Amino acid sequence: MGKWLYSTQILLIVCYLLLEKSRHYPVLALSMPPITKTTIHSSCNCKKVVIEIQLREHQNANGNKADNDVINCHCSFCRKYHTSGYTSFLSVGKENVSVCHGNNKIGIFLSECEELGTVERWFCTECSSKLLSMPLPHDDTKNDSRDKIKKVGEKTTTTICYVNLGPIQDDEIISPDLLTRWKKRLEREENNLHHNDGGGGGVWVKALPPAAITTSSNTYINDDIINELDENPILWTGSCACGNCAYELTIDYPTELQHCYCHLCRELSGSGFMTWIPIEKQNFRWVNKKSCSLVRTTPFGRRHICMDCQGVMTIIYDDQPDHVWPSAGGLDDSSLPTTRIDMGNYLNRVCHICCRYQPAWLKIPDDGMEKIDDAC
Repeated sequence: MGKWLYSTQILLIVCYLLLEKSRHYPVLALSMPPITKTTIHSSCNCKKVVIEIQLREHQNANGNKADNDVINCHCSFCRKYHTSGYTSFLSVGKENVSVCHGNNKIGIFLSECEELGTVERWFCTECSSKLLSMPLPHDDTKNDSRDKIKKVGEKTTTTICYVNLGPIQDDEIISPDLLTRWKKRLEREENNLHHNDGGGGGVWVKALPPAAITTSSNTYINDDIINELDENPILWTGSCACGNCAYELTIDYPTELQHCYCHLCRELSGSGFMTWIPIEKQNFRWVNKKSCSLVRTTPFGRRHICMDCQGVMTIIYDDQPDHVWPSAGGLDDSSLPTTRIDMGNYLNRVCHICCRYQPAWLKIPDDGMEKIDDAC
């Protein structure tokens, strides 16, 4: 009994000493690295929808670690919906994205993505700008849910959404370091999803004309292809994501691709650029115009837009009534050549236009083709 009392007294003394010591030397709590928050905005072309995005970064001795990432998705579903060569996304926690105004102007198209599964595609119902994609939980999807219009009021339980980089406001104060990191990450192989041999999911995206004869205007002439097309024209087809707008192109002479980086193309597609193909009107034919509408989008041109899925199909310039400019992003992969080299044989020119509007997070390819500040 005496030994037990003695041990208890010793234990009490030790506890007392530790308590006294802690009053003078408090235990340091495990601290998290400081978090930096940056607020940026995305807006549609008509400015009736504005989305606020909170970016979070943890600062530590090894530099900044962001809670968000950027990716390019080259899958066929994303290319069709955005009618672009690929789609550039900023992944953000759902709780860090909010609609500042224009909730009643947001429409949702239910579609697929080879990376994300079934997704809600948000767009502006007034101007067709593409805003973000929201993956749906797998247990909430149904076999008949692909490519259907859905009302905005229905909630999902996802934790991550993918904001289109194209409509991110250029006048925002985004640190140059962050923009540089985005650009570098978008050039990495692992940040480019569902593309083939580094060339992009669409065979046309990095196709170049054969450098047989170079003229002063940087166009390329391939006599063999010209003779071949003269005798046997080829047929390319295209459509929107829902299929309610579809067309055929007769290629009887080498054509060109113009990659455009202007604000309007980036907002309408949600990506960093759109690509246009000049086609004589006699060589363009609508196969299906069920939901197609010709919309005035600039003082000098109109665009055919699907009113169901909001796919931007063509440009018709006021001063070129005999030409149609379909978006290459709407071309059906199955109707095109299978390699970039073969695709290039049907091109006599590739150029990059409106390069002065190039977003800071996007690198224009160093492909030796013309880079023009404005439209040509």
